[in-house]
Amino acid sequence: EQERLRREEQARLEAIARAEEEARRKAEAERIEAERKAEEERLMAAAQAAEAAGDKQTADALAEAAIEVTEAAKEEVAAVVSEPVTVAPVVLPKATPKLQGGPVYREVWSAECVDVVVLCRAVSEGKASRECVLPNMPALNKMATALKNTMNIPGIRAVSRRV
Repeated sequence: EQERLRREEQARLEAIARAEEEARRKAEAERIEAERKAEEERLMAAAQAAEAAGDKQTADALAEAAIEVTEAAKEEVAAVVSEPVTVAPVVLPKATPKLQGGPVYREVWSAECVDVVVLCRAVSEGKASRECVLPNMPALNKMATALKNTMNIPGIRAVSRRV
């Protein structure tokens, strides 16, 4: 089922890529045609101006140039349109099938403290959040029970309460 869905998605993406390539080629052909028309009109206007001025030879040469431009542009459009559509194949990663009864693994990240002193220094310098350092309350409570009022640890206070 996953393989079928992957193939369908790949075919859909290839169809989109083909359509985009066709649109690009059509736009290119339209651009070439517009340039051809502009050039032909310019040459024909120059030919008419030359003919009106009585220069028949220049008028004929410009009219011939206009025809050549038209033919060259038509050949260029034909080349662009007849060019085969080459679309890079879309490669989708295969879905990893879940093996029946076999192990399936996933990656889980966690942190481990390799040097408490360096961590505490980083917290004091503001390079790490205070949330990174938590007091070890079971160990501190045992020390408070043993030392009572004589417990003297900076940032820690021994508290007595009746129960």
